[in-house]
Amino acid sequence: NKDGGNQSTVYVTHIVNIKPDDPDAIKLSVMNNVLGGGSFSARLIQNLREDKAWTYGSYSSLTPDRITGSFRAFANVKSEATDSALFEIVKEIKNLQQKPIDAKDLELFKNMMAGSFARSLEEPSTVASFALNIERYKLPADYYATYLEKLAAVTPADIQEMAQKYLKPENTWLIAVGDMGKVKKSLARLTPGSEIKMYDFYGNEVKQTGIPAGLTAEKVIDSYINAIGGSDKLSKVTSMTSSANASIQGMTLNVKTYIQMPGKLCVETYLQGNMMSKQVLNGKAGKVSSPMGEQVLDEATVAAMQDELVMFPELTFKAKGYKTELTGVEEINGEKAYKVTITNDKGSESFCYFSAQSGLKLKEVKSTPQGQAITLIKEYKDTDGIKTPSKIIQSVGPQMIDMEVTETKIDTQINESIFAI
Repeated sequence: NKDGGNQSTVYVTHIVNIKPDDPDAIKLSVMNNVLGGGSFSARLIQNLREDKAWTYGSYSSLTPDRITGSFRAFANVKSEATDSALFEIVKEIKNLQQKPIDAKDLELFKNMMAGSFARSLEEPSTVASFALNIERYKLPADYYATYLEKLAAVTPADIQEMAQKYLKPENTWLIAVGDMGKVKKSLARLTPGSEIKMYDFYGNEVKQTGIPAGLTAEKVIDSYINAIGGSDKLSKVTSMTSSANASIQGMTLNVKTYIQMPGKLCVETYLQGNMMSKQVLNGKAGKVSSPMGEQVLDEATVAAMQDELVMFPELTFKAKGYKTELTGVEEINGEKAYKVTITNDKGSESFCYFSAQSGLKLKEVKSTPQGQAITLIKEYKDTDGIKTPSKIIQSVGPQMIDMEVTETKIDTQINESIFAI
């Protein structure tokens, strides 16, 4: 599952019992090129890109191996086309099995492969890799010397035979990486018994259970608010400061955050004690500073940032007209959690997971201008009767960083110079 994803990565894949020295290897290579080997004439790209406009490219690979070979066909597609893309990929595989390719079309693919092979001989490393492959895989000594001859001999009947012999559209994994809420229902139509399994980032199966009768998103959020201190206490907080540390490749990262309501924010980021960036809102204007210089934020950006600058956002959902929906029950770090989808007044979605036992928030997924931001909350600590995160895992681009909040202060006086622009 990838909460908030606007596109899906789809795979059709299964193992193939084919070794590098198999007599069928060259025929299989031609068949794969016809299906989705990389050229714009390949069937997958003609179907999913040129005809349907679902993707920039759709490809396939068939990889021999001494132990277990593999086949896969794949694409990145619009979320709403997830099930259709998988269906069309399987359909193109079946088409190869059911009807021989036109002889003229096959000649086109063989000519492209012959040209690619000839160009590869211009590189000294190619000759070395050929010699290595002959030794490693016990290939005939003239395997590459006779490659073009064997390639030219491949027929339309050979392509159909290879597809029938090695491709298993009726016994394959259909895999999608995308927003489960958008694609799960439609994917169920593609598999016997409507069986859909979900896995986490590490390939562990995610156990899904039903939503308890009578439970709503509002009740889950109220439970969270009560768990961290209660609405009466939280609504009276006017300022908060925190300091958090992390280690990145042996270097110390420190983030200092200052919030003064209404509308004032300062976030300072240090690496090895040197300031790398500073973001400031002073209630009217905003600025971002770094060693590369300063950038004054435009009015629209400042307004958007101030709209989101709330000490405890869950307290404001109703007043702002946000829509909340209880959309699932999952395990987060081995703990049962209720998934709540939050849609703001501009239609943007975020996702929060709350512990079924403690009520505390365990995970949050948001869309930002820099991409998707994921926060896993591992521990909380009590500060003046209010629970705040003390250990979190924060996504920074493709990297996940463990951060520890070393200090949190609530309702202390903040020097106004902190928010100077």
